Amino acid sequence: MSLVYQPYIANLSTMYGSLARDQRAQAAADDGFQEVESWWDFDNSSPARSEIDSFIRSLRSAEVSLYAINSHGGNRSAGERGIAMLRDRETEFRESISSILAVAEETGATCFNVTPGLLTDAESRDTQLNRLADRYAWAIEKLDPIGGTILIEPLSGLRDGYPFLSAVEVLDFINKFFPTEERVAILFDTYHLAANNTDIFDQWRSCHSRVGHVQFADFPGRGNLGTGSLDFLTFSSLMHDSGYSGKVSLEYIR
Repeated sequence: MSLVYQPYIANLSTMYGSLARDQRAQAAADDGFQEVESWWDFDNSSPARSEIDSFIRSLRSAEVSLYAINSHGGNRSAGERGIAMLRDRETEFRESISSILAVAEETGATCFNVTPGLLTDAESRDTQLNRLADRYAWAIEKLDPIGGTILIEPLSGLRDGYPFLSAVEVLDFINKFFPTEERVAILFDTYHLAANNTDIFDQWRSCHSRVGHVQFADFPGRGNLGTGSLDFLTFSSLMHDSGYSGKVSLEYIR
């Protein structure tokens, strides 16, 4: 399938998740990728410096560039999907931003997927989103020396509690709290948006001016392009015609 946005970025965590963390960059390079992105594949928000250095060495040895990386997302096995919004996790959140900054300073990464976490019944939605905005503002200031961008991603499979199920919902949040801050942007993931029963074409038309990064995976199945029902040829043309000049990564699961 020949699309407009090539060469792509490879997501190390989904495309090469069966390999050890420090073997993935070389596998991506062997497949012809020059740029990569990664989830936060460490056990906590502040891993030992030796772990970070080992990851960085694997990138350098493979001669690939790290474009984007997730921040620590909490305990995924317990159902957590981020900590940025959580009331009692501010110290952990700040540690996670310091950790991605440490990676970025060595690799040149400039985009950071910082997931908010799940809403609780203990506080109002507004209270929790206000806290999220405050923490994102702190993170932007912390990442200012490297020109870092905070990416906010709608996720699927989390209808009970996750605050953003569509790109339009992220856009509403950005317009309310960061109307002039270009370093807070939407991460537009075709799989998650389609899985949440939103039309990726309509979502793009509504939100493209605030999209900072795009991830491609087909739906259903989260497989490679062409394995599901999404029309990537037409969609990539829409992206091009709208003036999108950012990156596109492949985040499908092999």
